Amino acid sequence: MDERKLTYDDIIAAEIESGDQSLFSKAAEAALLGAILINPDNLSLLDLTADEFYIKRNGTLYQVMRDIYDQGLDIDVRTVSSKMKPDDPEKNWTTLELYELSAKTPSSMHAESYAAIIRDKAKRRKIIQLADKMRQIAYDQESETTAEIAKVIDDLTENAADGAQGTVSISEALDEYHDELLLRISGKKKAGVLSGFPAFDRITGGFKPGELTILSGVPGAGKSILAMQIILNVGKTTPCAFYSIEMGKMLTTERMICNIGKINERSLQDGKLTKEQMLSYNEALEDLDSRKIYISDTGSWNLMSLKADIMKQKIRHGIQFVVLDYTFLLTDMDKAEETARTTYISRGLKLICRDLNIPMLAIHSLNKDGMSPGETPSMKHLRSSGQLSYDMDSAIILTDYNERVERLLLPQQDLDNIKMLFFIKGRSALPGKKYILMVKNPEYPIIGEYQK
Repeated sequence: MDERKLTYDDIIAAEIESGDQSLFSKAAEAALLGAILINPDNLSLLDLTADEFYIKRNGTLYQVMRDIYDQGLDIDVRTVSSKMKPDDPEKNWTTLELYELSAKTPSSMHAESYAAIIRDKAKRRKIIQLADKMRQIAYDQESETTAEIAKVIDDLTENAADGAQGTVSISEALDEYHDELLLRISGKKKAGVLSGFPAFDRITGGFKPGELTILSGVPGAGKSILAMQIILNVGKTTPCAFYSIEMGKMLTTERMICNIGKINERSLQDGKLTKEQMLSYNEALEDLDSRKIYISDTGSWNLMSLKADIMKQKIRHGIQFVVLDYTFLLTDMDKAEETARTTYISRGLKLICRDLNIPMLAIHSLNKDGMSPGETPSMKHLRSSGQLSYDMDSAIILTDYNERVERLLLPQQDLDNIKMLFFIKGRSALPGKKYILMVKNPEYPIIGEYQK
């Protein structure tokens, strides 16, 4: 047989023919079904689905017993057989077969162990299926490989996870929380990834694992510079990834060099550097090279490919923080109405954060009202903010200086560089002051906290 044309069904058929049951366990499936017939309360301990049984007839029987149990009815040979379909041999179980099934069960006390074997085999079969899907993508010359591969990787990630566990005991949650608190007390773990801005971190506690923070602002205020500044600060000690879809790899690198070396961007672009600038450039290269930063090398991302890449960077480099610049440059639902598209993207970003347990700072736009001069920012000023306001955990908005909020006795040329960063939502932000003052450097792509 041509191995390039070998399919998932071919592999399973070969397993059965050879007697090798590496990808399924006929004995475990039968033992679990028998254990349920003997003690139906075993079902309360299980979260298996019928699809995880390899033998379809076994899956059918399991689903019938699950349905009966969920209806609060008694499970025994007669009630189960009454739900069978005699006209379909692949799904039917006779009364005699049900009696034999329970009689041959080694023990009804080991249902969870039988279920664990069944789930493990199902996961292994899923790996074969996904590998077969990858093979099909490779041979399909008309398929768009990036999105298709990202979907397979996403499925593989879900398959690698343990079975769903809807609830845990409060005792288990307390043990886990206590262990984490001890790590914080000892200084071995922080509650969140610190931004490198002291006032910002005092208010927010940093970026928490699994949380989505939205950064917005008026045009020209410096939100992309702020996002880059945070990545540069974080990258000194913590692996992080910067997905700058708008600027691309080379411009992102150039801006980072200008930030660290305090070099005018035009000088680098023209290739005309003074001796002092050349020295600063070399020092900036060495500094930037030492930071644990990974940057996007493509301008085309959707939610699936973004999640797949973040997962890859977590595995390879242990990244603990992500910045996305910016949400509306993702290609998902680009023909859809704006509110529907925002809803889809915001929900998708939140799921990435939650599923990968990683904090993300994502840049998002303001609506027209939010761009009005002198407007004090609020949640309503975020573009299409309905679902977004529920999905995000925190939101910050960067604006120009507004003397109606705070009056500073500074020359106008200095006031032009003052920015205000408002905290408009934060699940764990400290109460009190809702903004901090920032200073945007007029010559270099640098932004920092204002020091009075």
